This record gives sequence, structure tokens and C-alpha cells, in this order.
Amino acid sequence: DAMKLYIKEMEKLRVREQLKIGYMQMAEVNIKFAEMGIYEDYKDFVLYETRLSECE
Repeated sequence: DAMKLYIKEMEKLRVREQLKIGYMQMAEVNIKFAEMGIYEDYKDFVLYETRLSECE
């Protein structure tokens, strides 16, 4: 029984570590997407400001 419990706990630790690694990898992807979004928002804002200034 002790061996079964040990194996079960080790499996939990392994899964937890894999989840941790996966979340860290996704964090990098999410940062890149956020940076792309900020750049696109900035381009839209500049275009908006340019068009507003042309109306004056």
C-alpha cells in the first residue's frame, strides 16, 4: 500500500510540474500576442488622429 501511495504522489508531482511548465510557455505566447495587439492599437490611433487633423 505504501508503494502505491508513493507512486500516486509522484504522479501528482509530475503532472503538477508539467502544468507549471505549460503555463510558463503559454505566458510567453500571451505576452507576444499582447505586444502585437498594442502595436496594432497604436497604428489605429495614429491613423485616427491623422484623419481628425485633416478635418480641421
